[in-house]
Amino acid sequence: MIMAGCAAPKSPENHFKLGTVIPNGKTTVEVLEIRYSERVEELALKMSSALATNQDWWMEYVKQHSGDYPLPYHTNSGLTQAEYAEYLDGADKTRHLHKVSDAYVVFGQQGDLISMDLGDDTSPVAEWRLNALNGELLLPIGKTVKPVWVSGGDATQPLGAFEGYRWNYESPAESPANCNIASLDIYRQKLSGMIFWRIKEGKMENNRCIRSLDSSFRYDPKCVGH
Repeated sequence: MIMAGCAAPKSPENHFKLGTVIPNGKTTVEVLEIRYSERVEELALKMSSALATNQDWWMEYVKQHSGDYPLPYHTNSGLTQAEYAEYLDGADKTRHLHKVSDAYVVFGQQGDLISMDLGDDTSPVAEWRLNALNGELLLPIGKTVKPVWVSGGDATQPLGAFEGYRWNYESPAESPANCNIASLDIYRQKLSGMIFWRIKEGKMENNRCIRSLDSSFRYDPKCVGH
């Protein structure tokens, strides 16, 4: 599921404040996913099936080529070299946002701290707290993440022109086999005014993913109460 800032008291005037775009209480949102053409999704499934049988190699291959984008072709991908080239080209040209369904997110607020209930009490995201005053994201593992203002003006991208905030945490790189990740994006889509959230959270142990969430949604801030 797809999801999509926050501002410290001295943020520039053109940086919107969290309190103006985050509702309070049960809110209807559009659940979103990044989708591609049928052909690209067919190739992606073929590749993911092959990699699922060779995960240790895949983790090592990604680590070896951490500075390369896209990753160079390898026969272990399950695709021919021509199929891989077709996959990369199609993924770039056909990527788009797709509404999957409507859902509810419950936003809570105690003082300056905002919580997000995605309907899963066992998820660490239920314990995340976003400080509406200074913009810090407080994680249950005891880490505090400051926001970074980002923007983009490429209307050909799935989000279109946007502006907003990003929070990102990754545990120290010394132990990539055992790590935690947490990231939050809250963007305003400039054309529609919709507020887009993306929440990612995950944990790796011994090079195995034991927990993973990648959820995106959006809503119209003019249609929700505060």
